[in-house]
Amino acid sequence: MPRGHQGRLRKAKAFAKKLLRELKGDALPSPAQVESERGSETGDGNVQVHLGPPVPTASQGRNEPESDSDGKDELCPKPKRARKKYAKCDRFSARKKKVRDIWTDVFEGKPTLAELNEVVSDENKAIQFLASKGAITIPTICGRCNSGVTPDWKRHQSRCQKANCVWKPPTECEICPCKDMQTVPVSTVDEGKQCQNAECGWTWSPGKPWTCSFFRKSFLSDCRLPKNEVLLLLYLWLTNATHTMVCTLLGWNNETATRWLKWCRKMAQEIVVSQPHDNNMIGGNDIIVEIDESKFAKRKYHKGRRVKGSWVLGMVERTQQRRMVLLVVPDRTKKTLEHAIMTFVHPGSTIHTDMWKGYISLDRLGYDHKTLCHKYEFVSAEGTHTQTIEGNWTPLKRAIPVQCRSGVDLQEYLFQFMWRRKNEGREWEALWEGLARVRLTVQELERMDQERERVCEDDDEDYVPIDDAEEAEKAEEEAVETNDYDDFVASFGDLDLTPVEDGGTMENEAVNDSAETEEERLREDIAYEVIAEMLEGGVVDRSIFYHDTGARAII
Repeated sequence: MPRGHQGRLRKAKAFAKKLLRELKGDALPSPAQVESERGSETGDGNVQVHLGPPVPTASQGRNEPESDSDGKDELCPKPKRARKKYAKCDRFSARKKKVRDIWTDVFEGKPTLAELNEVVSDENKAIQFLASKGAITIPTICGRCNSGVTPDWKRHQSRCQKANCVWKPPTECEICPCKDMQTVPVSTVDEGKQCQNAECGWTWSPGKPWTCSFFRKSFLSDCRLPKNEVLLLLYLWLTNATHTMVCTLLGWNNETATRWLKWCRKMAQEIVVSQPHDNNMIGGNDIIVEIDESKFAKRKYHKGRRVKGSWVLGMVERTQQRRMVLLVVPDRTKKTLEHAIMTFVHPGSTIHTDMWKGYISLDRLGYDHKTLCHKYEFVSAEGTHTQTIEGNWTPLKRAIPVQCRSGVDLQEYLFQFMWRRKNEGREWEALWEGLARVRLTVQELERMDQERERVCEDDDEDYVPIDDAEEAEKAEEEAVETNDYDDFVASFGDLDLTPVEDGGTMENEAVNDSAETEEERLREDIAYEVIAEMLEGGVVDRSIFYHDTGARAII
């Protein structure tokens, strides 16, 4: 063997033994021992074999710093973590736990479609789910003899055929809430009972059993659609599904989808209106309420055909929940705005508004009123601003279709927006709470809508809207030329369109006090003082100050 090879062979065997000890799990040598065994290239050509970085010993602690002769930390490989083994039955247990029980669990927000698939795939399960939420009532007791009955799930009704029940005349109508039942002849021998309600006309004859549908006196009365599809529609409405998605997923035609989506908006409106008035009021002591008004459906660049827009008064409290009140008002006069604010804002609230003249007398009504001029600043030095309500106009207008931003449909979308904001995070539970309290069918809401349209048409006969100050100025010039200026002032008010730089007021600001005399102003000051004293003493209710022109907002 050549000279020098024996020494290299001996060192290679020693290093192989160390590797075997590491593989067996024995104690590893310390870094100092490894460093001492390293040898640089000698004069006789011997080279120390080195494989990989040094491994720390088991005796050294985890937190003890390791450093070489230069004072630098040595890189140590992390030990591999043992892979946890799962049984086949437990492999997807974590995934199954994420699916909540649709029957018992309380959902934050809305359930997923996978969690709802159990009840929307079968109509009978959907009916049982609606009954568990209180939206419908499955009768289990006869309404005549108070005996137990078995529900018929094939016909979706309950029927009592006991001998002592079919011959017992009813005391009230079994179809409508009417209790006026008159005796009428039904044959030459027997006499029956007939409901005196002209829209019902239900007649009972001897031998006719008591029968009650699962959907009687509920929102599904006279509904021929599968009930699981109606349940899926409510879920799609909560998720802000579009009209096209509803038609595609449910297979409905356009008229059916339009009718039921409108019913959802009207139901949200009825749920909000049916609550106690104090629940719909916002603000309070040490709570800031921002108020602003916005014009919906105005002309772009003030060009094109004339558009009859609608003024919307928005009020939002500066809290974490950001509760809102949105009302369609006929105009922006001081009288209209004051009565709307007194109706929906608690006394003692701090109100932030711009410099519009309609808010000038809020201090006299028991509010801490602070203003700022948007022409010069958006946030004052004291922190007064209306950025919260200003930031809600854009998402609100985007949520309302262009063709529905005026007319009677606008208030329905505003109530829907208010309901979603008030129940944000618990829409699923709030929906069933409202349907258990308000059970109006599609036909009933349509009749109510026709009545509201008739009332609004009567109120709008003499109402002509002004879109902007430019049109008001043109109307004023035409009125002066035709010597009809008094009618113009009576219709639109005395508008001062002179810029501030020329000594006038702000643009679009109505000068309501220009035509008042000193005596009228004095009367108004005294009236405001009397109203404030009556409100503070609790002598009168605030709702009596809500005048007829603002009633259109909550109809």
